[in-house]
Amino acid sequence: MNVFYPNDTWDLTVHRGVALGFFDGVHRGHQDLIRTLVYLCEQRHLRPTVFTFPEHPLVTISPEGQFPGYLSTLEQRMQRIADTGIQEVFLQDFTTAFAALPPLEFLNSILKDHLQARLIVVGNDYRFGYEGEGDLVLLRAWAAEHQIEVVIVPEVRLYGEKVSSSRIRRLIAAGDTQIAASCLGLPFQMTGHVVEGKKLGRKLGFPTANMAISPDLAVPAFGVYVTRTRVGNRMYESITNIGIRPTIQDSAPKPNIESFLFDADLDLYSQEITVEFLYRLRPEVIFDSLLELAEQVEIDLLQARDYHRTAEHGYEITRINGTPVRVLKTTRFAQATAILTFRLKITRAEASLFSMLSRLLTASCQRYPTRSSLSAALDSLYGASIENEVSKDGDLLSLHFAVNALMNWTNQTSPFAAALDVLFDLLEKPDFDQDGHFTEAMFAAERDGLRMELLSRQNDKAKFALDQCMNRLCGDQPAGLRASGDLVTLETIQREDLTAAYRRLITDLDFQVSIAGNLSNDLIEHLFERVRQLRTNTPVLPEAHEAYRPVYLLRPGAFSAQALDNKNLRESKQVEQARICLALTGLKPYFSHQSIIDTVMNSMLGGDVHSLLFDVVREQMGLAYSVYSVNSRYLSTLLVIAGVAPDRVDEALAAILEQVNNLKTGTFSPRLFERAVTLVESTIRTIPDDLDSLLAHMMNGVTLGRTVSIHDSLSLLESVTIEQIIERAGHLNVQNSYILTAKGETL
Repeated sequence: MNVFYPNDTWDLTVHRGVALGFFDGVHRGHQDLIRTLVYLCEQRHLRPTVFTFPEHPLVTISPEGQFPGYLSTLEQRMQRIADTGIQEVFLQDFTTAFAALPPLEFLNSILKDHLQARLIVVGNDYRFGYEGEGDLVLLRAWAAEHQIEVVIVPEVRLYGEKVSSSRIRRLIAAGDTQIAASCLGLPFQMTGHVVEGKKLGRKLGFPTANMAISPDLAVPAFGVYVTRTRVGNRMYESITNIGIRPTIQDSAPKPNIESFLFDADLDLYSQEITVEFLYRLRPEVIFDSLLELAEQVEIDLLQARDYHRTAEHGYEITRINGTPVRVLKTTRFAQATAILTFRLKITRAEASLFSMLSRLLTASCQRYPTRSSLSAALDSLYGASIENEVSKDGDLLSLHFAVNALMNWTNQTSPFAAALDVLFDLLEKPDFDQDGHFTEAMFAAERDGLRMELLSRQNDKAKFALDQCMNRLCGDQPAGLRASGDLVTLETIQREDLTAAYRRLITDLDFQVSIAGNLSNDLIEHLFERVRQLRTNTPVLPEAHEAYRPVYLLRPGAFSAQALDNKNLRESKQVEQARICLALTGLKPYFSHQSIIDTVMNSMLGGDVHSLLFDVVREQMGLAYSVYSVNSRYLSTLLVIAGVAPDRVDEALAAILEQVNNLKTGTFSPRLFERAVTLVESTIRTIPDDLDSLLAHMMNGVTLGRTVSIHDSLSLLESVTIEQIIERAGHLNVQNSYILTAKGETL
């Protein structure tokens, strides 16, 4: 991402989409706004750009007032904006002259002439120009006159209130860093260099890293916090005191931050560290003696350790040769799980290639050259399992390799640690022949297996009909390709192709590691070493020419449904049961916090047994053997799938469309909405019941580009209203329908 100032030279020939705002903290509302811009710019072939200010406008407008402090430094703000996919930021100094700029002059001279804006994205409370005279009415009228598109992004509400920078500052000032983190989308951070302190912590048995408080940042309420502290690219569990240490009797006390890092023996003087505030244990208090202080500190340390063990907050603990490693600690489960994920943008050739490669890599290795020997090894680890899965999120192909086993056995061994080694052996040391390729026998066996899988799907008429509908929805876009590949491409694959694909896998592809369970420090360090060995030959990325490089380079791309001359297609085959497949576009982009509305709407239409489609079309009218809807999140599409008698296709189709219209017009019982909310809530609440679900929830957050806790998800759900359902349903559009019916039926 490039950053420009008013006197810099930039390309005046490029058409841009522009997001407007200050974006302090780049909180959840800001993220929705900016990522909406990036998504729309990708669809419209515009350059996504943010126009903002290095300093908050209040600093200029009210210099006599005391600004309550920033939620992030300028450096942090720019990096977080870059992480959304923005390509350019224009930093305008908010001078008195700029503050006096009339609204229309701002629109004409800056947005139209200098930035060549063709799309403008703002929040629903955006104001601009002298004394905020410019509002959305003026912006829309001006934009319509100049053929510029304006998009207003709805606010995000959590825990009963709008997410805003001012609210987050109040939460931090009150010490409520948990809700502040929910609103920000990440824990509140303070960064600085470690300075020499009074070494009181060392005397009490826990040496602390002292950091001066920045005068520009918002400051949490004084007290003791459970924290995490980043040193370099490694995160450590920690406990932090912020305040003036009133027990120490300092003649001129100055607020400072002092953190104790658990299980770390580091020389931190002069190093830059970042402290993430997770939870406030207690306020700062005065103790009668150092002995009383020391006793309380011991209690604080125990409580902080317990929080880190049981809070079940997944986070990135380190990066090894560019590979992010995430941990989710929990004490509730006897087993542990790790998932190694490789990702790439999907193509037709690579879908079949990597689908087959994933099968080969979990079939054998040098240590276990046959499936039977591999199975025996896992059985000896008390039922440990290793599985592979190839999945697709929009145009993003993912290869997942998962291991699950008991963490500890009664003889003090760790079946999980041993099984984790087996998984790394499979990936690191495949069973190649003397020519350096997968053996002919294993190659043939796995290709036959994948061939049968693809043939089975092709012969399944329900899946065939769905595939045809998806082909019409996506056309030749990558998002329409199947993760498992296709038969034609599969037959062209040679062993040499798989060898080359394997080399790419372990050196070039995006690689991520996620692990969950009651994890010991020794196990985590061992995991680091295995990741380091696997990615030893990863090439060093060239220095980016941009000022800021996104932390995550791969995200699902924007999707636009294929335009069709004929939206309705019927075909006939030898089937006993006709199939109806509808693609309804109009959902929010996959990353939007408003997508919880789509989840509830899908439940109401056909996602659950209480739904309109099931209750009315199937049960009351008897028009379908099966009928349901699926939220295809990364395509912003609802898919409706029904199996009906061939002679009742038209009647069933009309009934399905009638239920869609009932959602649009609000012609449904409030009880339907209430049941949908209850079922969605139940689904969310059951996520922590299973370790694999917990880990998948964390990993999905990475793909979505936003992490939402279980409590945050429930809060988002609470904000959904019937009016929002009706409004969202109004955007549903039948992009195409595909009907597979029996031969001899009227077409």
